Amino acid sequence: MAPGSNPGSIPLSNDTVARRIVDIAEDVQCQLFSKLRDNFFSKQLNEATDSNKKAHFIAYVRFCDNMSVVEELLFCKPIEPKATALALFAILNDFMNETNIEWKNCVGICSDGPLSMSGRFQSIQALVEQKLPQYVWTHCMIHREALASKEINLGLNILSTMVVTVVNLSK
Repeated sequence: MAPGSNPGSIPLSNDTVARRIVDIAEDVQCQLFSKLRDNFFSKQLNEATDSNKKAHFIAYVRFCDNMSVVEELLFCKPIEPKATALALFAILNDFMNETNIEWKNCVGICSDGPLSMSGRFQSIQALVEQKLPQYVWTHCMIHREALASKEINLGLNILSTMVVTVVNLSK
């Protein structure tokens, strides 16, 4: 295209635009997977239900890239509402195998939400530990704060609420 020409004058069908969007998405995904193959990373795991009452297993990934901490959506896979730890681990393990991302690069996993307390994520924890004995498993701090605030005195609860409000405003 010549400088100064109008890109809007190039005819593009809906199929062409859709195909290019898919190509761009695949390229971004390949770049992410390449970075995960070459860097240490941590994962955030969450089980969520959408507005249509469909359950999803969601994984985010955090890693350092050019001295910056990067957070990306790794995957969002549909699951059965009462998915077992084995089923969730299979999704996670299959994803790692399909994308050729090595478990040894995963230095930590953080679980989110009340399901981690029910034992499903603890079971995933045991399954991951078989693959990766040296990783760190944590429970999301926001959920710890919510659990702890139910049992603290009123003054500390007010202070805790103010801190959470300030943190949320700073985002």
